[in-house]
Amino acid sequence: MITKPPAAERLTLAAEKFSAGSLAEAEELVRGALLELNNFPPALHLLGLVLQASARPAEAIETLQRARTFAPRDVELRHNLAICLMESGRNEEAEAEFRAVLTLAPQAVEARGNLAILLEKRGAHEQATKELDELLLCAPEDESALRLLTRTLRHSKQFEREIATSKQLLSRIPETDQVRQSIGRAYFLWYDSVDRDPDLAKSVLAQWLEFEPNDATALHLMAAHGGAPVPPRADSTYLERYYDEFADTFEQVLNKLGYCAPELIEQVVVREFAGREGSLQIGDLGCGTGLCGPRLKPWAQQLVGVDLSQRMLDRAQTTGVYDRLVRGDLESFLTEHPDSFDLLVAGDTLIYFGDLASTFAGVSRALKKGGRFIGTVELQPGSDPDAGFVLHRAGRYAHTLQYLKMVGVEAGLRVVSTEQHDLRQEYGKTVHGLLLLCERTVPVRVSEEFG
Repeated sequence: MITKPPAAERLTLAAEKFSAGSLAEAEELVRGALLELNNFPPALHLLGLVLQASARPAEAIETLQRARTFAPRDVELRHNLAICLMESGRNEEAEAEFRAVLTLAPQAVEARGNLAILLEKRGAHEQATKELDELLLCAPEDESALRLLTRTLRHSKQFEREIATSKQLLSRIPETDQVRQSIGRAYFLWYDSVDRDPDLAKSVLAQWLEFEPNDATALHLMAAHGGAPVPPRADSTYLERYYDEFADTFEQVLNKLGYCAPELIEQVVVREFAGREGSLQIGDLGCGTGLCGPRLKPWAQQLVGVDLSQRMLDRAQTTGVYDRLVRGDLESFLTEHPDSFDLLVAGDTLIYFGDLASTFAGVSRALKKGGRFIGTVELQPGSDPDAGFVLHRAGRYAHTLQYLKMVGVEAGLRVVSTEQHDLRQEYGKTVHGLLLLCERTVPVRVSEEFG
């Protein structure tokens, strides 16, 4: 006759089987033990964990709640119940259970961390931050808490504090590159949140450059604030980061600012290419999210968009109007496509190029003879071609009309027309600009620069 081991031994064996992943055996053993031990809380606790691991969350919660009835002050039991509730999407019940645990054991670091995770998932970022602050008083070296705190601080737009917390984290972990990138992004978002205040914005940039002296974005924006020499064009790394960051909100922001470049470009296309619908090879330079694309498509035999930002291109893809989308630098794209286009457009793209000589040469090279270029630029008052452009504190360039005509002629582009327009609002003021129409008139001699 086989004698069953005592209930306590079966419970111990069940725990071993559970730890080894033998869930069916563990469940059988613990249920057998419960026949003798009745409502023994540790046995019910273990059964609840086995059921949760067996993907039976409703049964697990019911079992753990039963165990709680008999052991209401068991911190580990109630913490595991809270986790099961959270994983089942029963967030209000989970929060109440986590808070009950913290009432019983205020120093329960793991429970407070899980409560913070729950609050963050619910969008209660300020409450999550408060819980993490309490956690770090108990465990100031807790890396998981520091990571989560940086995330909640970003969501609640506390960028200065996020940076300070990230620097704490940076001193504790080996994978510094990822954290340094995160700090750079936080500086960028902090700058963007205060850029209406030039002095404060410049102070943020100075702190950023102290932390990362070679950051392309900080260097460009510092130059825009007069704190560094003006570069001939915006760095590609800066532009890619900027537009990747704001791709999701780009169109909504422009709508609020009264942005009208796509409509202006369309008006010129309709006027200049009447009767040529569906016949043109068109390149959309700096296509962004594709705002110009639907307006150009009726005229295109082929429509190609090019942009530095992959996230912007991903959004442009959703318009369904581009035959091809290319991620890359505008000037490189032009150099690689000589004599290819009947029409090139650049809606608010030239504003990131100060010295336009090589850009216009590339445009001329990529156009077929007689091809047209339509672009918008921000207008800088004045007539001195030697002082042809300035870099404003928004990080964009403005050009004089005389300079545009001069570099156009040198590149083999005849300026057909210029129209002054109000392009958008910024800092509560109107941004004045030009709608430029040029024609390629003569073949361009290929210099060694393009060879």
